[in-house]
Amino acid sequence: MWFWRGSRQAFGVPGLILFGSMLGFGGLAAQSGLPLDITIAMTAVIWALPSQVVLVGAIAGGLSLLTTAIAVTLSAVRLLPMTVALMPLIGAGKPSRISLLAASHFMAVTPWVAALRLMGNIPVHGRVSWYLGLGATLSATNTIATVLGFWGGSNLPPALSAGLVFLMPVYFLVSLTIAAKVRTDYLALGFGLVATPLATMWFPEADLLIGGVGAGTLAYLAHRTQRKAGAT
Repeated sequence: MWFWRGSRQAFGVPGLILFGSMLGFGGLAAQSGLPLDITIAMTAVIWALPSQVVLVGAIAGGLSLLTTAIAVTLSAVRLLPMTVALMPLIGAGKPSRISLLAASHFMAVTPWVAALRLMGNIPVHGRVSWYLGLGATLSATNTIATVLGFWGGSNLPPALSAGLVFLMPVYFLVSLTIAAKVRTDYLALGFGLVATPLATMWFPEADLLIGGVGAGTLAYLAHRTQRKAGAT
């Protein structure tokens, strides 16, 4: 029962936005010369649109395997603290380790935000099933969207494919702003919005690293400084 309730949640507005973004990713991959089977594997296995875009860019740019692996890994590091924050909620009913490992595979911004928003209303015994239903359904619909986008890639203008992919970062920003609970969260988002465009102009090879890690570190240091000032 809870699996199907989670599955239905995947057909809301966030799921539709993600579907459109994956259409754009499929077209982007086709225009970059990737084969269909590799493109499908990216969605099914990597399951994180920013990492997939980084991988396509690295392949199209002819980067070495080591450089590509480092770039994709750095773009996916953000999922680790998200997993650490969410797993205690999902695992409150003490499900099997296999269930938790399966749930961790579906960790991404869309199911993460949905889980944080709705998990409190779900009994502990149904949480892992609900999340698996949400994640598995999103993964399946995203794979379908990727295939459709790939098949239509030759007919989609590059600007339209890029615009569809850009839907997801906009949704990420809005969702994270809504999910932010403390001042540090808002500082990190604000610093990132300022730092990333500047890093793109001056250090395009490390713009995501500077905008993500740099802005997050600045927000943390500002929070620590504020706490120390308040304690004195």
